[in-house]
Amino acid sequence: MQKSAKLFLTIVAFFTSGPALSDACEQWAARLVSAQGRVEIKPSGKPSWEPAMSEETFCPGDKIRTLARSRASLLLPNQTYIALDQDTIVVFSDGKAEAPSWLELLTGALYARSRTSKPLDIRTPYINAAIKGTEFLIKAGPEGGQVTVFEGEVETSNTKGQVVLKDGQTAVAALGEAPRLALDLRPEDSVQWALYFPPLVDYAALQARVRDPHVAEALRLYADGDIVEALAALDRVPDARRDVDFAALYAGLLLSVGRVDEAEPLLAAQARGAKAPAAIDALRAVIALARNRKPEALDLANRAVQTDPAAASGWMAQSYARQAAFDLEGALASIDRAAALDRGDALVEARRAELLAGLGRWSDARKAAEHAVRINPRHPRAHVVLGFVELMDGDASEALASFGKGAELDSADPLARFGSGLALVRKGELKEGTAAIETAASLDPGDALIRSYLGKAYYEQKRNAVAEKQFDLAKTFDPKDPTPWFYEAIKKQTENRPVEAFKELQRAIELNDNRAVYRSKLALDDDLAARSAALGRIYTDLGFGQRAVVEGWRSLSVEPGNYSAHRLLADSYSSLPRHEIARASEVLQSQLLQPINTTPIQPHLAEGRLLIPDGAGPSRLSFNEFNPMFTRDRFSFQASGIAGSNDTFGEELVHSGLWDNFSYSLGQFHYETNGFRKNNDLRQDIYNVFAQGMVSPNLSIQAEYRHRHLEHGDLLFYGNLETFDDSFRREVTTDSIRTGLRYSPTANSDVILSAMYLDTLHNRVEMILSRIPKNLSETMSQRGFAGEAQYIYRRDPFDLILGGGRRDLSVELSNELASSLGLSSERIAYHIRHSNAYLYSHIRFPKTMTWTLGMSYDSSCNQWVGDYGQVNPKVGLAWELTADTILRLAAFRTFDRGVEHDATIEPTQIAGFNQFFDGYPTTDARRYGIGLDHKFSSDLMVGLEASLRDMITPILPKVSLDTQSEILKQEEMLYRAYGYWAINDNFAAGLEYQFDIYTSGDETRYQNHIAPLSLSYFHPSGLSSTITVTYVNQEALERNDPSSRNHDDNQFALLDFALRYRLPNRFGTAGFVVKNVLDQQFDFLGQNSLGYRTGRLEETPLFIPERTMFFHLTLAF
Repeated sequence: MQKSAKLFLTIVAFFTSGPALSDACEQWAARLVSAQGRVEIKPSGKPSWEPAMSEETFCPGDKIRTLARSRASLLLPNQTYIALDQDTIVVFSDGKAEAPSWLELLTGALYARSRTSKPLDIRTPYINAAIKGTEFLIKAGPEGGQVTVFEGEVETSNTKGQVVLKDGQTAVAALGEAPRLALDLRPEDSVQWALYFPPLVDYAALQARVRDPHVAEALRLYADGDIVEALAALDRVPDARRDVDFAALYAGLLLSVGRVDEAEPLLAAQARGAKAPAAIDALRAVIALARNRKPEALDLANRAVQTDPAAASGWMAQSYARQAAFDLEGALASIDRAAALDRGDALVEARRAELLAGLGRWSDARKAAEHAVRINPRHPRAHVVLGFVELMDGDASEALASFGKGAELDSADPLARFGSGLALVRKGELKEGTAAIETAASLDPGDALIRSYLGKAYYEQKRNAVAEKQFDLAKTFDPKDPTPWFYEAIKKQTENRPVEAFKELQRAIELNDNRAVYRSKLALDDDLAARSAALGRIYTDLGFGQRAVVEGWRSLSVEPGNYSAHRLLADSYSSLPRHEIARASEVLQSQLLQPINTTPIQPHLAEGRLLIPDGAGPSRLSFNEFNPMFTRDRFSFQASGIAGSNDTFGEELVHSGLWDNFSYSLGQFHYETNGFRKNNDLRQDIYNVFAQGMVSPNLSIQAEYRHRHLEHGDLLFYGNLETFDDSFRREVTTDSIRTGLRYSPTANSDVILSAMYLDTLHNRVEMILSRIPKNLSETMSQRGFAGEAQYIYRRDPFDLILGGGRRDLSVELSNELASSLGLSSERIAYHIRHSNAYLYSHIRFPKTMTWTLGMSYDSSCNQWVGDYGQVNPKVGLAWELTADTILRLAAFRTFDRGVEHDATIEPTQIAGFNQFFDGYPTTDARRYGIGLDHKFSSDLMVGLEASLRDMITPILPKVSLDTQSEILKQEEMLYRAYGYWAINDNFAAGLEYQFDIYTSGDETRYQNHIAPLSLSYFHPSGLSSTITVTYVNQEALERNDPSSRNHDDNQFALLDFALRYRLPNRFGTAGFVVKNVLDQQFDFLGQNSLGYRTGRLEETPLFIPERTMFFHLTLAF
């Protein structure tokens, strides 16, 4: 009868008050987001209080109040969120457009979050607060008032005076006194009533098990959402029957409405003695967790399960504590123990689904979530977790419905609002999604992870100032979570603050198990977009390229299937000469492993040999930095261009779109230059079309078409400015169609497949100098298929990478020699068949050592150079001597495959030493390396390495299949060192040194000493500049050959200057670069050593022997 009467009154209130309120005022003054307990409204002009309903709107002049053991959250029209403590009364303003909004707090406590530029005044009988985009608490009691600022600035005042408060400050005022500063050692404790305490027990499911009628009545009332009456029913339980279970139930219901001040004394009374009951310690663990006291929470939870292994609440608390410590496997093990005790608990099943989703076991997570809904269709967390599973499946609309159902059943659950926010953003509704995440933050203001995501949402809206405040709050609430440090590093990099970004990233790495690649600490969100951010840009902007390599291979040694780790390594390789194959291979692997194309690949990135000097192309050799932090439906367009000396011109255009589970990108790249001498011109065009679909979270497919046309003259550096071939011309046209697949059969394994059809045509013309000059015209075509497959398995402390590939190409070669003596021609057709297989493993034992052990086998049937089969052992060690010092050792053997498209999905490095270099087909190479990397502090780091690479290369002196190849022995010795210093927030300096010795046969072709010293300046306004002085000393062998005469013992110093400006609101960048400012003329023998080193008649120049100037512009929309 009581329940029916209450339902009748609620319906009457809804039909009489709700519509009347919305009709009575043109502009609503507030909307009720969440209500727990008794929340009532007194409409303006009416004498009595009425029950308030969730999502109800209120008019100016209305009053709202919360009764004992009740709380509410409201949204104001200017997107200000306020939370009301128990026993609070508020009057809404009249809402005049020309005047500041205001609220009157008659009594109680109010917690406000404002991110609007419009002023908001809150008045109390004793002290008033004027705010503008801040976060604070205000109290009004019978003897005085108090204001505490958590973030921002608040002006407190009354008729006696005023005080301006900033972060962490508190002011108090009594009747007749001016506001004054007061000391509050733990201001966050004053808003504990607003925190969300995760449930341990499905109280509604206990109804059938209890015998006490008062307890049964309390549970029934709780299931109906009447917590106040439920607590009142428990108050009627006789003292004689108030045991430990009663205390745990009573405290749990108190925590559900934020009454930790009442619950703690009750729990403390039960915890007296040597060993507290398990249910009591479990609840105390939840309280500690809500306060971000994670070690204490884990200790209490462990004690609970030790005290009573048969108590599900202890295992539940332990799962929360382990998840907070980022131990998802351990958290799942804990909840599995709870599930074994009761298979019919909806809360336990929902919790299992949550953790299974966090581990990437989406199929199992869906089954568990659906099972939880079947057990108890009215359990809010079951619907919420099901929503996250649906969101990962790409069905944002279904996810929104599930999140909405969860919020309807428990309007105070922040996870339901948080999930709604993510789903709305995923659908492209950024403004609405941000509002939902703001609601989640208002429901649990102390949740660090929600704060991080809210900052990320503000960043997406280009509201960087308020985004930074949210990241700072997240760091305060949970100093050990890498999430806010990682997000803020991305933000600061786009604000032209790379030194600060670098420091933030270093801190994120330290908190992320020394991995540079971030994995979301939210179990239910993969955070794909943020993980795809171009982290390499932070290092590139600072000139810290060698350190980027270190962080890249360290991340891959821990997570070889993480596509963002491959992107970071690809970016880091862009600054290293002769790493073109490795860079293109890492790009390919990142494409195959990405779940969906959140970050489109610029057309030039997948090409191994662009032949463009560093800084002279329309865009950098790294992933673009103008990417969203959220995966969301959107279209984007980016244009880059360059114009400069030697008639240099280039542009790159990329358009991309993401819609539900489908993404695509269209790209075009063009570059042309006349070069610094006659017949040194270069022209190339690249077009690509890429599409990807996500069939499920575990399966995605992709396809790509690429076209490249390249024309150039003589690009080799002969060591003499006067020496070049003015007759040499080369033209290459390549078309390729590639398909790819990623399948994750389990949470700790991945399968990737790549299949490609390749069609390449080469044309070369040059004059052969002899007694009678002759023109050589050569045409070569390659057509065929290439396919690779790889299986990745991860299980701490090791992983396995098993794979193989097959390349089957048909080659036709023709040449004609025309002279005054007649015409001769020859056509040759042959096949290249190459197969390979490999197995790699990273073994982390002991914890400070990462061993890389591997073996590969290459089989080559090449009618041009012969048949070969080779076994290639691999061994490497990365030893963390200290937390800041890494010793690297490597020894391995490789085989050059001799195919035109040589990007591969095989691992490219061993302990940070690159495996794949350009070379002659079937080259047998052995490389041995040692390196040491040390970080003195987050501002200063150094490193050095030395390596030896021995090669045995077959050389064909004549054009014929019958010609026997000759063996050429080559040797490369490389010594490299670096020192990087982040001087302060505006300056960064870098010094690198490279000593490179190349020997062919018994002849040392050259010895290079190259030492660049750079100093960079960055200003938050967007301006930055870099000055680089590079000292070069080359010793090259002088011979009688005219092509290499007069180039020994060359030394020179080059001065480069760059001035850049970052456009506001991440719209792009503009730059002016001068290479070789002093216009130095010098002789230099290129690294390809006249083509003898690789057999390729091309090379990318390290330096240009004249002054060159370039203008860059990049626009992003």
